[in-house]
Amino acid sequence: METLTESLYSIQAPAGWISQSEIDLTEASRQPDAPYFFLLADYQATVRDGKVESYLHTVEKINDSSRIEDASLYLREMDDESQRVIFHGVDIIRNGDRFSVMDPENIEVYRRETSLESHITNNRQTVSLFIDDLRVGDLIEYRSTLIGKATQHPLWVKHVRAIYWLTWNCPVLLQKIRIINRSNRTLKLHHHRIDEGRPFDDSTLLKPRQEFKREYPELMPKKIADTAPDWWWTDFLIVTRNQSWRQISRYLYRYYSDVGALSNNFDIGSIDRIELCGEHREDALRIIRFVQNEIRYRGQHQGVYTHTPKAPELVLKKGAGDCKDKSNLLRALLAAIGVQCDLTLVNTNYGKSLDGLNPSARHFDHMIVRIQFDDEAYYFDATAQKQAGDFEHAAQLDYGFALILTETGEDLVNMPFDISRKVFFVKHRFDFRDPGNDGGSLTITRRYMAHRADDLRYRFASRMIQRLRDDYLEDAQDATSLELAVIAPVAVVKDDLDKNILVTREQYRISNLEKTHGDGRIKLATRFYKAFPEPSDDRFPVQITAFGTAEHRIDVYYPGKPPEGTSSRRFSNPIFSYVDRVWIEGNIKKFGTRVTPHHEVVNPEGIEQYRIDIEKMFNRSINCFSYKADDEADEREDQVPLPWRETIAYLLFWCFLIGVCVFF
Repeated sequence: METLTESLYSIQAPAGWISQSEIDLTEASRQPDAPYFFLLADYQATVRDGKVESYLHTVEKINDSSRIEDASLYLREMDDESQRVIFHGVDIIRNGDRFSVMDPENIEVYRRETSLESHITNNRQTVSLFIDDLRVGDLIEYRSTLIGKATQHPLWVKHVRAIYWLTWNCPVLLQKIRIINRSNRTLKLHHHRIDEGRPFDDSTLLKPRQEFKREYPELMPKKIADTAPDWWWTDFLIVTRNQSWRQISRYLYRYYSDVGALSNNFDIGSIDRIELCGEHREDALRIIRFVQNEIRYRGQHQGVYTHTPKAPELVLKKGAGDCKDKSNLLRALLAAIGVQCDLTLVNTNYGKSLDGLNPSARHFDHMIVRIQFDDEAYYFDATAQKQAGDFEHAAQLDYGFALILTETGEDLVNMPFDISRKVFFVKHRFDFRDPGNDGGSLTITRRYMAHRADDLRYRFASRMIQRLRDDYLEDAQDATSLELAVIAPVAVVKDDLDKNILVTREQYRISNLEKTHGDGRIKLATRFYKAFPEPSDDRFPVQITAFGTAEHRIDVYYPGKPPEGTSSRRFSNPIFSYVDRVWIEGNIKKFGTRVTPHHEVVNPEGIEQYRIDIEKMFNRSINCFSYKADDEADEREDQVPLPWRETIAYLLFWCFLIGVCVFF
């Protein structure tokens, strides 16, 4: 019987199916400005029905000492006990001489829980190989094969997925990819590339007993603009089994059913921590909040449980589980009261682009639940905490595309998400009516809605109240550049759990106003414009980070007549709309700004208009006003020109007056 260490790695010659690559050492003088680069990156894989062998051969040139530490360490994390690595050799080529540095004494196997801080244990094991003597100017050559065998796990090997990146963070003089299909299933190869900022995709089918072979010379690093979406990837080749989303949905549902994960043995009335009222939607919400808040998050990812939920009875008994476990418990409890619901797979990182990839069960990293009432679909994350709102007012999940698991199978669906939904309102109320108070007072009211309310509710519950008060005071001082003394610290003055609206209020005394603002004016910026970034490269799409409408009001109370000066501006484009006003009501001068996003991404063809409009918006972002009555006219920071029709009318009026004067 093999020991644990022997089962994870061995040292032996390459298998006969592997084609050895020759190395041209004269290429080692290339790319002298790069700290390191690869002369060769050779990937080869043989896919069988119950086994996948993946061979990797790299030759790297070390040009700077900053690379030595990383290049000296080979790490391979094993998904489970079904994998093992075979070392074929590690050589250093120095001054034209080649010598082996494959030392069995430098190979170690250990377990490191890399996600323990996130309450996740996986018992994965890591094989490491350390190189003792690597120097600047050396070439280091690694050759190894990773072998994976199919087990009871629902995905590993059974659902093939391999990603070969064709853009590295260093130059690669030659990358080779060779895939041999010895399985009984057709493989699908999806080649995605970015050329001049535009994506191009093509697919190739690799039938049984066929071979794919391709060389990619002179791969240089490609820079993607930092304002581009996270899922706007550089070039890659992805290999998956040729199947449909519907087939994956049906396969996983049946697998979960066969292993007993979809059991529903619950007497809902016996769970004393859930008080039901008999109203269908209200009871569903009570069950959702119970699972979210009363069942702790804890992931135990061993064996099949990396991708398989545990039985809901066990999760309820332990009072803890990961996203799969909590979602499955929620599904079972809702089913016990007759609510239609389904397990749903999403990807929290690139879910918005899932529909552009070949279908694969291994694309997903998170599980949620879809609930249906009257043919209307609602999505809930069982791992969320302190969430509020009924079905119409709960925060929407911005995960893009999702795969619903059902007995008959479903296609990928686009989750509903209203990016224009109002989520934040803030009002600064300045009161200068009492001259004996050395500067007046400032009251700040903030109204949070949807996901913003959930986030703040959790923040207030999980942090020390004094720290929160200090944070809000610091924010108020930074925003206004005023000396502020606390009259009433920040506090929650309203928390509507049905409509999911949370309101905070804070009040401050303004001190030394004449000293700090001797020009008689205060400037206050509207700061949510940061969610609309300035594009750094017109070739790439721009990611908008504003999720919902935000509004800012400033009310300035004067002891007498407010300073003159009013204005109004609005414009709209396919990406966002903007409105701002300055108006007077009695002894109050008011400033109002509202920004509403309409799309999350600006495509390259729309960047020119987007840039023009965000410049207009940024120019209007500073609100400037006097703290004295009857002072000079207040306005926003820029003096906005009149619209063209008003400008023409204005010029005609003055031409008429001049003509009258000349006539007389």
